[in-house]
Amino acid sequence: MVASPPGGTALSERTVATAEDLVACLSDQASGGAKPLYCGTWIGISLDSGISFALAEFWHALQPQWISGTKTGHPPLGGFGNMFFKAVQGGPQPGNGGMFLQPRLSKDQKDGWDFDVNILDWSDPDKSPHWTSPLSGNIYATAVEIEFSGAVQAHGVPHYLYLYAISECCENVLPVKADRYFEGAAVICREKLTSIEQETLAAKAIGYAFVEEMGYNGAPQTFVPGS
Repeated sequence: MVASPPGGTALSERTVATAEDLVACLSDQASGGAKPLYCGTWIGISLDSGISFALAEFWHALQPQWISGTKTGHPPLGGFGNMFFKAVQGGPQPGNGGMFLQPRLSKDQKDGWDFDVNILDWSDPDKSPHWTSPLSGNIYATAVEIEFSGAVQAHGVPHYLYLYAISECCENVLPVKADRYFEGAAVICREKLTSIEQETLAAKAIGYAFVEEMGYNGAPQTFVPGS
């Protein structure tokens, strides 16, 4: 989370010389001086093949926020990503740097995109794994589908990756209710599973991920596919 003391001043502009100063600074932020969290999904991915990713998509405001993605008819405002190549032992290293990735911004977009993040069962969100926080009422997706373009697949990445949260109860409870968010580890599978028992996930895993869902809410909505 990026936060600043009240008034928008950078933390470096405020003297924090003693323990009391630090407590006062943090208290200012906890009392409402912190900047609001962004609305989006950030995912760090590490595949057993040695390839890794950092992916982010930023969402339009939606009720409930967790039903986001191009395939639900609620594409992102924007985003960014990077694919990092496998390190080579004792030889020349690939550009790491890596490869910059563009998100898909419309379900009808054919070219110019590299990755597309959606909830797992985007055609029937009620059946897609999700969790409602008993503390905030926020709803979070606990399984997602990531589709990759041909350009990414050319580096040995599967067309689809399916991410399943290892634990549902992963809400970061901040002092300000509206700023609570989900962050937790996930198992990555090559195929969409009919069972998400932990033993099945472990047997099918081809890597692991860390998922953050920020700016989400729990307000109800009557969902119409493609609306």
